Amino acid sequence: MAASRALRSADELISPALAETVAALGPPEADAALVRLTAVVASSIDHMSPAVRDAMLGQTAPLLLRCLVELDKRAARRQQGAGRGAGWLQQMREQHAAVHDPLEQLRRSRRT
Repeated sequence: MAASRALRSADELISPALAETVAALGPPEADAALVRLTAVVASSIDHMSPAVRDAMLGQTAPLLLRCLVELDKRAARRQQGAGRGAGWLQQMREQHAAVHDPLEQLRRSRRT
């Protein structure tokens, strides 16, 4: 005999709220695996019976929280990096070349 499932209010589900949160963070394609893991964990929690959910929440909720924290950290790093602009990267390359380029080191040594 198949187990029957009772309908639940959307207010009790984690997946819809999680999907909205992840969409607000705007993760790039590179974060697709983390986004998928987050969705799978949330969906698993949503599909558990109340008794199983109560027993397993201590194991699944921390994983879900770690996923969300990591997505948030990555979004913050992207925003920080976007503020630097493309000129920042070129400037860092030029500084690196000036310090590590043997020809540039020879020129500096002759100037002094």
